[in-house]
Amino acid sequence: MSESILIIAFKFPPLGGMRVKRMTMFAKYLARRGYRVHVITVNWKVPAPNTWMEETQHPNIIVHRIPSLAPHNLIESRPRGGIRKRVRQAARLLQRLLYFVDYAQYWGVALLPYAARLIHKEHITNVICTGSPFMANYWAARLKVRLPQIHLIQDFRDPWNDHLCAPYSHYFLFDWQKRVSQRCERYALSHADVVVAVTESLTERFRRKTTSNARFVTIPNGFDPDRYQRIRFEPATDKMRMVYIGNLYVGREVVLRVFLEAVSELVANHPGFARRFEIVTYGGFPPQIRREMEHLVQKGVLQINGYVSPAQAREAAGNAFALLLINAEIFPYAVSGKIYEYMALRRPIYAITPDGELTQLMRRGNLGIVAPSSSKEKQKQGLLYLFDLWKQNPAYTPDVSRAFLQEFQYDHLVDQLTVYFEQGR
Repeated sequence: MSESILIIAFKFPPLGGMRVKRMTMFAKYLARRGYRVHVITVNWKVPAPNTWMEETQHPNIIVHRIPSLAPHNLIESRPRGGIRKRVRQAARLLQRLLYFVDYAQYWGVALLPYAARLIHKEHITNVICTGSPFMANYWAARLKVRLPQIHLIQDFRDPWNDHLCAPYSHYFLFDWQKRVSQRCERYALSHADVVVAVTESLTERFRRKTTSNARFVTIPNGFDPDRYQRIRFEPATDKMRMVYIGNLYVGREVVLRVFLEAVSELVANHPGFARRFEIVTYGGFPPQIRREMEHLVQKGVLQINGYVSPAQAREAAGNAFALLLINAEIFPYAVSGKIYEYMALRRPIYAITPDGELTQLMRRGNLGIVAPSSSKEKQKQGLLYLFDLWKQNPAYTPDVSRAFLQEFQYDHLVDQLTVYFEQGR
């Protein structure tokens, strides 16, 4: 009989985007290895083209949807105007008052009894919980206290209370709310058997918060090898196309403005560059910067598109010469999940980032150009270097080793994860 495991993931398909990808991939490859994967999540109704729903269609993946006790669909919706927009604004105000940590704050009322019954029925030992929202991790710790026989793996994709731009932490109206959030974080860590984070520096940040005997390990994000096995791309030859996939908020807008100013200066001073270079973005784009850079749009240098499906994003990125990656100055310890999709496409990456783990990864893998986010001149030098490379060979591909790429395949990352299941058997 196959072993059953439980994944607690507030964010799960059909919700879209990179925020659901990690647990979706873990569920997919655990199911392929014969585990019966039970996923407890909530009912998502937010329309999203970039969903990973098809990856959850496996007979070994059983999804349980329970109430959230929060207006999560309203908060995540993107109404364009009218009554719906005002309703969402009211929901977000309610969030600041009642769900001040995050919108999983009262999820435990539904989660704890449901999970306890499921664990008993399916004889589950290993439980994985992912955040954000981080209060899911808090409730998982409460579940561990109630059922000490389970083996709890707390998975963190982001910092919790360490930074002003960590999810929701900049919305605290009162100091006591911040203290509540910090206590919940310590509780979640202190009752874990294993704490997993996506970068070494983030793992160390969590390690410093508790004196528990939990094992602290790093399992990075990655890419799904299934999506790249038989794909053929044809990079454009008429222009050097640079593509960005994803949103450009949460600190990235500061870096984006400097970068586009650098592009503007190159366009003004290098006619050949102006005629044969273009940036194409897919995802959220700051409206203020869109207005400031209207001249680049008018010249055909900047194309701004909305969110697209994973398949459309892969095609757009694969048909580019280079892929743009922007890391906010305030997150030197972060590594964007996009870099793993980018490296699988074998296109040169142009990364604008402060010195940190992303810089180290770029250099170790020979993935492309790293430009400091604080230096417009070095950004221009990097762009001109890539432009010259494109003129010499529009089909250029970086020399990235197969062994390096295999480190970040989700089938390999799941093998790392299952090592920590052994403690619970």
